[in-house]
Amino acid sequence: MGGGLMQLVAYGAQDIYLTGNPQITFFKVVYRRHTNFAVESIEQTINGSVASGSKVSVTVARNGDLLSRMYVEISHTAASTLGFDLIDYVEVEVGGQVIDKHYGSWMKIWCDLTHTVDKKKMLDGMVCSNNDCGCGTGANGHVSVIPLQFWFCRNPGLALPLIALQYHEVKLNIKFCSATGTSIDGAEVWCDYIFLDTDERRRFAQVSHEY
Repeated sequence: MGGGLMQLVAYGAQDIYLTGNPQITFFKVVYRRHTNFAVESIEQTINGSVASGSKVSVTVARNGDLLSRMYVEISHTAASTLGFDLIDYVEVEVGGQVIDKHYGSWMKIWCDLTHTVDKKKMLDGMVCSNNDCGCGTGANGHVSVIPLQFWFCRNPGLALPLIALQYHEVKLNIKFCSATGTSIDGAEVWCDYIFLDTDERRRFAQVSHEY
């Protein structure tokens, strides 16, 4: 008897957790049709005065069914300033309770550790990390686009179900750094909303969610 056949027959009770009542196979690829959906990026209203050292808040509008990626677009004067250095911290509140909080220095380290070389090169162009970064130029100087890294921003399957938070307000708080060697002239916050089709929208609204 060959080694492969011996592996098939030599199993014990503990294998029930791996192969008992199997649900998938690794040797048959099946095309799966996905549900109908749409994605749109919508600018949010910032409450407060945007400036170096200031703190502002954004109440996330209920424009869509799910909340996915979020970006902070900052207009500033120095081309060599790294976009993450413009933010002291960002935090997200749900129902008045702070759920997640990230510091600008942490976001910079996280991207350095997790991004591939190609992805980091594209990110450098967004956050403006060098004099030749290629980031946008606004009316008052340079523009850095900073992607936030909250749990619901990293994967579409983790998108925040706004439709199931009918009685809880989602809020974003941003504290800008004061000692960056550059002046912050303005900021915008953009959110990617996912719009679901009727049947899936009804399911998201009626069932409980665990993440």
